[in-house]
Amino acid sequence: MHQYRFIAHFDPDEAPILPLHDSMSDLVDDLLKRSSAGSDDARSPHPGYALQMNTFYDDLPPTEEAQDLPPFLWVLRHTTRLQQYAPFQTGFTKPIFDMDVARGVFSHAHVTCVTDTCPYALKRVSPTIAYVGHYKKICGELCHKKTLRTETALLRYKETILQAVTSVRKKLQLSSRSALKR
Repeated sequence: MHQYRFIAHFDPDEAPILPLHDSMSDLVDDLLKRSSAGSDDARSPHPGYALQMNTFYDDLPPTEEAQDLPPFLWVLRHTTRLQQYAPFQTGFTKPIFDMDVARGVFSHAHVTCVTDTCPYALKRVSPTIAYVGHYKKICGELCHKKTLRTETALLRYKETILQAVTSVRKKLQLSSRSALKR
């Protein structure tokens, strides 16, 4: 983990959503610029940047932009979530760790830093800049009573992803039918 300055861990049912950036590198560059604007951050950097999680539910149908995508592009097909962002809670975030500061980490927080203690907590990232899409759960009646929002940030890459996944599936001799059985 110390081969790279920044690391992050995302589970298979999670994906970073970057509405304002084209890549994680672009996001990290922006976060560093924003952090260096504050004098405290410039002297003592945070051990990482916490991206809050927002759930995309299994039982919401694909939007028009995503409905023609094949079922094996499951994350891209799920573009609807609740309008309101989830409240910020430490256990429901995924950090991007700065390994120049953090030395021991797990999925949701740092354990130790370069110094004996970590003087600063993870820096919260506004979900308007970036967040983690958590793809699971049934929304049920809750979604019928709340305002929904379509998030299309991942759809910018749908053609590239479709071509790459189709190529891999062909090499592995996976058909749509066999993928659905697993």
